[in-house]
Amino acid sequence: MSDAPVSPGRRLAEILGLAAAYVGTGKLALLLAIPPGYATAIWPPAGIALSALLLLGSRAWPGILLGSFLVNVSTTFSPAAAAAIAGGAAAQALAGAALVRRFVGTPLVLLRGRDIAMFLLLGGASCVVGATVGVATLYVRNVLQVRELPFNWWTWWVGDVIGVAVLAPLVLIAFGTPREVWRRRAVPVAVPLGILLVLTTVLFVLVRRWERSQIAAQFAVRAEAIDAAIDRSVRESVEVLHSLENFRASSPQFDRSTFQSFAERALQRNSSLRALSWNPRVTDAEREAFESDGPCRITERDAKERLVPAPRRSDYVPVRYIEPHAENAGVVGFDVSSSIVRFEAMKRARDTGAATATRRSRLMQDGDESFGVLVFLPAYDRERRLLGYFVGVVRLDDFFAFLEEIRKVQAIDVRIHSAADPGSEEQLLWGTSQAPAEIRHETLKTYWGSRWRIDCSATPAYVAATQSWRPWGMLAGGMSAAGLLGAFLLAATGGFRGG
Repeated sequence: MSDAPVSPGRRLAEILGLAAAYVGTGKLALLLAIPPGYATAIWPPAGIALSALLLLGSRAWPGILLGSFLVNVSTTFSPAAAAAIAGGAAAQALAGAALVRRFVGTPLVLLRGRDIAMFLLLGGASCVVGATVGVATLYVRNVLQVRELPFNWWTWWVGDVIGVAVLAPLVLIAFGTPREVWRRRAVPVAVPLGILLVLTTVLFVLVRRWERSQIAAQFAVRAEAIDAAIDRSVRESVEVLHSLENFRASSPQFDRSTFQSFAERALQRNSSLRALSWNPRVTDAEREAFESDGPCRITERDAKERLVPAPRRSDYVPVRYIEPHAENAGVVGFDVSSSIVRFEAMKRARDTGAATATRRSRLMQDGDESFGVLVFLPAYDRERRLLGYFVGVVRLDDFFAFLEEIRKVQAIDVRIHSAADPGSEEQLLWGTSQAPAEIRHETLKTYWGSRWRIDCSATPAYVAATQSWRPWGMLAGGMSAAGLLGAFLLAATGGFRGG
């Protein structure tokens, strides 16, 4: 327990050994961390760091710095934040070791009740350093908000204090000097303490696993409600197209005026649709009549995305009527079959007779960077000849706006992937960036002629809001009991003498 000179090789071995012990116990402790994972109910490295400096001397502090940095940088912290937290951990251990040497003395035998109490008191007091530096670092890095500081500081400090109270005695029993004093405490102190630690940890894991299953079951109910909301929105959009087709089939006169009247009312009832259009099938023989009746030319886009007259081909599917007209007048006459993305969806709609959407792409109607899909519903005459398509223009951010609200209010992330066929490549239809989540719910549905995979995941905020504190309260209580038991057994085996 001195800072006597040692060889460079031995010093390096001490530093690396301490760093390895810090990383190993730190990784295990993070498995018991309280979400969102910045602090845990017990931090064994705090006890290992303090006892190591008391045994090896202050020269071993770089091992604490290295070990703490590796633990924190391997989680979610940036190198700068990890370095700051590591500095706090090293400073804490140095302060604690200096206080113990000053007020308890060396060699550290902890035979008297007063010495045991002072050791635990001073070790716990030094834990203020690590908690303060760590929480301040996370606040500066915008990881924690002001309202989160008191709880995280308290949890951090308590975890370090329990780590000192529980682990430091075990390290001293294993490596402390004089050996004759600490060796005889191995069975009466280390064995009961180890048994209590194992029982507390096992009970914590079982209780937390049970609670997580309860949270997962509740989450599944909420995810199914999201699935139902998506189903309802999709059905409403398809019903609008079917109502247009029924109106066309039953109306003696179907022209721009009647289409405008019906489409305006439909768009008012379904705000998730950006536009509605009627795109008739026009043969090449009918092209001249179509263009003179508009008057509008049948166009397509060239390689530079400019609208140009469509070259001659057997048939076309141009936009004839579209609402709202003022915003979309520029696409009237555009041959939607000239686009491979739209043609693929039209072909599947024609073959199945069902409403079918394109893959996600940029909308022609928008000057911004918005993405959307076009939903095609084929229309036939009495002889089942294809007359054209009713089309719903869906801006995806508008259509799935309620999912963004769910993310904000309920802290549930939703991602939707679509594929034309079960074996084809999936495309992200809508969703936010999604971190790995412990609780997920996945549903496979067929909408708009595509196979959708709806993936709901619980964010850390959702888990933190729905879980109870029973597992961590039990863990903290068990570890506190272990610390008190260790102090009692140290006093009992040391020949307790008051004062």
